[in-house]
Amino acid sequence: NPSSRFRSIAFTHNGFNNWKKVHDGCNCAFLTHIGKDPNSLLNNAQRTYVDLMNQAQHIKVSLDRQTTQQISANCLRLKTSIDVVRWLSFQGFDIQNIRGQGYDGASNMCGEFNGLQALILNDCRYAYYVHCFAHRLQLALVAAAREVVEVHQFFKDLSDIVNIASSSSKRHDELQKAQAAEITRLVSINELATGIGMNKIGTLQRPVLRITDNLCQALQRRSQDILNAMSLVLTTKDLIQKLRDDGWNELLKNVISFCETWELDFPDMNAQYIVGRSRNKKEDVTVEHHY
Repeated sequence: NPSSRFRSIAFTHNGFNNWKKVHDGCNCAFLTHIGKDPNSLLNNAQRTYVDLMNQAQHIKVSLDRQTTQQISANCLRLKTSIDVVRWLSFQGFDIQNIRGQGYDGASNMCGEFNGLQALILNDCRYAYYVHCFAHRLQLALVAAAREVVEVHQFFKDLSDIVNIASSSSKRHDELQKAQAAEITRLVSINELATGIGMNKIGTLQRPVLRITDNLCQALQRRSQDILNAMSLVLTTKDLIQKLRDDGWNELLKNVISFCETWELDFPDMNAQYIVGRSRNKKEDVTVEHHY
């Protein structure tokens, strides 16, 4: 329905037959119909007509363009993969000389019957499969973190937030605006207390992550060999065991000091929610005993 701001709807609804007003200065019916408003009925209709006649702006053309770009990108990826395989084949990498194969634990890779491991073993029975050490380390860290409720919940919430924010440009912009406003507020009161929860978790995880990070970086080097990797794994296990045996008191002291500095509630040592607890923890086991 036409808006009340339009002075004339004769050319769109009622019809026009008063030709005496065609040259009546500012009262000219045509000028009134055009209007000074860029959003007048005529201007809107004219823009719609121009867009309709512009084939490049049609939805079908836009979708076809995206499809063409996707096809070109896929062809480039396929061509690159083929070039890599041809180059590797040209080196003459004889499969009978292979003595090892390693990748993650996905069934299509390490499957004993239909996986890549089985296909290679069919041609070379000495190419023993070794699960990627970097991936095993990641799985071990994830499994260990899940046993602490607070840590598990933190990373779960963080993952949900990232997925929700990144799936929408509008949400992403709103999140950035909210974050900027919150930082401005905290700076104005000279207190960045919002980072306390993350820092508490960081105080607990830092000693372990500091040890495992060196191993993780080393396992991802292209020049790494199996003997050196095994040595690094054993060293890391020894360091973690030493942290378990001798580092608990120092770690607990640092956590208590951090909480006291920020005036956080720190329950009694035997309380259920100190530092973190296992989801399967029994009521009669203290946290200190558990760790």
